[in-house]
Amino acid sequence: MSSYVSDWLNHQLVLSTKIAVPSKQFANGYLFGEVLVAIGWLSPDKFADMRNSSTSIARLENFVIVEQALRANNLQFDRKVSIPLIVTEARGAAADLLLKIKNMKAAQDNPPPKPPPPSTTSVRPKEFKRAPMTDWGADDFFLK
Repeated sequence: MSSYVSDWLNHQLVLSTKIAVPSKQFANGYLFGEVLVAIGWLSPDKFADMRNSSTSIARLENFVIVEQALRANNLQFDRKVSIPLIVTEARGAAADLLLKIKNMKAAQDNPPPKPPPPSTTSVRPKEFKRAPMTDWGADDFFLK
């Protein structure tokens, strides 16, 4: 797991356990729930329905809750691909989802700045004003 995600999990978020091997620790989905509660994407009431168990029923119920929270926050999440990889403890699957969560949370917290409003003044004048030409052809050179 990259140190970027590891530092975020172990130092910025307050989880029930220190994260060393995310592929094993996140396999049942319970710690995903803790992460989502810590960043404010999952209510504590929904998290209370999650179980820290390795049974297939508990894993399925946990990932249903996690998926709902991710979809509510517009995170692109393919459950048919991601969940089997995470549950089978595939290397990097949990870290990949954690990185997506972290990046989406950072984007929500720090939206890009709005462009400045259009300028009300321009370099060009609205009208070109010239003194009227009354003596066409008269020139000082010929008058001398």
